[in-house]
Amino acid sequence: MFDNLRWRLSITYLLIIILVMALSGFFLNTSVTNYYLNNAKINYMSQANILANSIAENYFKGQAPPRSVIKNFGEQIDARVLLLDYNGKIIMDSFDTNEFEGIIFKHNEVVSALKGEGKAGVRYLEDDGWVMYIVVPVIAYREVKGAVFLSTSVNTVINEIRTLRWQYFLVSILIGVVVTIISIIVAKYLTGPIKALTAAAKKMAKGDLSARVEITGQGEIRHLAQAFNIMGIELENYNRRQKSFVANASHELRTPLSSIKALVESLIEDRKSDISLYKEFLKDINTEIDRLSQLVENLLNLARLDKIKDLNKKEIDVMKLANNITGRLRPLADEKNIKLSTRGRIKGKLKIDAEKLYHIIWNLADNAIKYTPNGGKVYISLIEEKERLIIRVRDTGIGIPEGEIENIFEPFVRIDKARCRESGGFGLGLSLVKEIVETQNGEIKVKSRQDKGSVFTIILPIEPKLKDPNLGGL
Repeated sequence: MFDNLRWRLSITYLLIIILVMALSGFFLNTSVTNYYLNNAKINYMSQANILANSIAENYFKGQAPPRSVIKNFGEQIDARVLLLDYNGKIIMDSFDTNEFEGIIFKHNEVVSALKGEGKAGVRYLEDDGWVMYIVVPVIAYREVKGAVFLSTSVNTVINEIRTLRWQYFLVSILIGVVVTIISIIVAKYLTGPIKALTAAAKKMAKGDLSARVEITGQGEIRHLAQAFNIMGIELENYNRRQKSFVANASHELRTPLSSIKALVESLIEDRKSDISLYKEFLKDINTEIDRLSQLVENLLNLARLDKIKDLNKKEIDVMKLANNITGRLRPLADEKNIKLSTRGRIKGKLKIDAEKLYHIIWNLADNAIKYTPNGGKVYISLIEEKERLIIRVRDTGIGIPEGEIENIFEPFVRIDKARCRESGGFGLGLSLVKEIVETQNGEIKVKSRQDKGSVFTIILPIEPKLKDPNLGGL
């Protein structure tokens, strides 16, 4: 039970309240006790000083204070009054008994009073309970003539303090019960969304990626629920894309394999065919094998990009690399009478990953040629601008329908499937380009008008060129 977060929170709240109540009770008890006892001390000290001043007047007159004065004074303040001489010997008692008369008191309070300093104290006696002692000096002619000793019960004060303690204890228990109930309710309110998140997470762990949580409350819990639901949507999309990818890859692999199998079976069964037919069949098989090899290579490139995120940057002549790609693609462009050209404004060499840049330009240009009709144009431009390399591939091809632009970077997505199959494409080129650009923290933009052509723009960050130290500040 105590492994439950709700109970752990409730117990934590309760322990905090108990600690706070205990500390506040301790300080409150100390403050109340000191307040009551200090008030009693001040009161009795002032009364004792009044009596001491009255007795001092008798000494000024050369008379002993009347016993009746001490007795009446003791009855008025409900205290026992003893009058001591300068040696600390008791010479009068307000109780009219000879119990203490003639006895010399050696209490610390008496010793202090005979030195001219009044004292007060509280003691517990087995017979009388809590008793307060007040001793003040009797001063006449600037000399200590004796002392007035008051003793009175403070059991009433102590009982009031005990009553307050008991009341505080009962209030503390009541507060503890209320806080416990509230903390359980609050903990249930706080942990409810967490329990829902836990249940949804368990469903996801078992394969139910459609599990969602209701977004309630405010603050971090709400943000956590939102993040969880977003994660679920992303996982569903990823799982959908993965299944689609596997299905499409299987289909694309099966197509050339089925063709090869059919051609081979035909060759096996037909043993009387002319050698020219055999050569034609073998040529078709070779074409399908090339197609299969290209597909496997593209799939391997995609898988390699997922694992290898590091860039192998070297200083290269970017324009030379682009011209090399143009040269290799020119025969393909010439077959369709497509004008293929490369332009650029780049000074010197750039530090960049040559292999990945090659894949980007090659796939964009190859794609542009495949989707551009005979007699069209394909332009490749490269611009160096503010520590960025901007690559644009523009064509006058069939364009992309507006609703399809967001999907063209998905694997095996093809705008014109018939044209793509004729040219040997699989719909992996743009997906590969996107992966490469993202690994380099770059951007990819597409503008397209159907039957008018498309413009693909790639923006890649490049390292700033080092200044030639021989140029100084020039």
